[in-house]
Amino acid sequence: MALFRLEHTTLGKTTHAPGTAAAHGWYITRPKACQLMFGINFSGKREAARRQIEEYENSLKRKNARIADKILLSLPVEMTLEQRAKTVRGFMWELTGHGKGRALACFHDQGTHNPHVHIFLVDKDETGKSVFKTSEKGSTQRIRALWEKVCNQKLTEFGIEARIDRRSRAERGMAPGQEYEDRHRNAPKYPQKEFEAESAPDHPEEQTQEALMAEIIQFPNAIQGVARADEELTRLLAVKDFRQQLVAKLDTIVKELLRHEERAQTLRTVLGAAEQAHHKAEADLNTHKGAFGRLRGFKILGYTSPARRKANVAQTRLSSARNILGLAQYNLDASNRQYRYLAAEVTELTRQREEIEQQMAVWGNLHEITQAEDLLRNTIAHYSQQLDEPRLRRAYLQNRVSEADFNRAMRVLHQAKSREQTVANEGMAR
Repeated sequence: MALFRLEHTTLGKTTHAPGTAAAHGWYITRPKACQLMFGINFSGKREAARRQIEEYENSLKRKNARIADKILLSLPVEMTLEQRAKTVRGFMWELTGHGKGRALACFHDQGTHNPHVHIFLVDKDETGKSVFKTSEKGSTQRIRALWEKVCNQKLTEFGIEARIDRRSRAERGMAPGQEYEDRHRNAPKYPQKEFEAESAPDHPEEQTQEALMAEIIQFPNAIQGVARADEELTRLLAVKDFRQQLVAKLDTIVKELLRHEERAQTLRTVLGAAEQAHHKAEADLNTHKGAFGRLRGFKILGYTSPARRKANVAQTRLSSARNILGLAQYNLDASNRQYRYLAAEVTELTRQREEIEQQMAVWGNLHEITQAEDLLRNTIAHYSQQLDEPRLRRAYLQNRVSEADFNRAMRVLHQAKSREQTVANEGMAR
């Protein structure tokens, strides 16, 4: 009788610390233990799979979201690694509804004589609907029954007499420890064929799983904490600075608009006076015209009669008044066009200011925004104390943090060093 062991646990946003899923992905794929890995709708490459798990965890927005299911299976020692891989692949195919869900399998047995596989299961199809319904009551028993069925089918197919039984040892009438004795007695005496695993930096063997998981979670959390706080602070300062520029520009344009309004009022007064002068000059000229609209008097042989001289003066006065009236109208029209342009710009800037203020409303009023800024700076300072460049670079090379988070954390560290150097120089100067 082969050993039956299946552990089924869950990861949730309310039950586990942020980054736990990504840390678990890093743990099960570490090359010191993992000799083979493959996935259904997950990459079979170590770094890519880790990144996919991290991105999936970060994509969940619901506060009480169920992240994933963890399944730990002991594998029959009677099988070769290749046979175990075929068996687990068949099990995962059924578990994911024939490829609708997502699952990653990582095989561990680096000379421990304890072959087992870690399965990271996302029980959702592309629409977000549950496939195997692992969140429902009795799902663990259904998973156990499925593994028993698939594994025994493969044992028969491979011509291996051993079978697994999901019932407890007491239910099977077995003595304590008998199952483990049978397991090691039936283990093959030939070396196992190993599938090639992608290379990556080793981890110390003496570290326990708990200690390793703690380091995996805490340090990336510090890096991500710095990166997220810095990203949020950068966004807050950018919005705050843009609002200040917008308000300053809007204030300048409003003042310019008021000046144009005052000038337009002056030009309207000038235009009114020019219209009156033009009307008066036109009326005066009409008094110097005869019955057929001709100017009174005459001009002959260089002699201009007094009546014609008066008519000529009236005509010149009308021409001047017409020119003044045209210029006044032109200036008023130009001022009105500029006024309309500035008014439209004020409307657009007002709209942008309202949008910015809506964005800033996320942080609250101006006092609360200042508090948020101080909080983010304190958060960055808190996480920065947990970071150092050598560990940060090592975590990045091991793909435990993203490139974006690594770059942000390095920038924050350099800024902190620069501030410390500035303070030290100022102290020496005093």
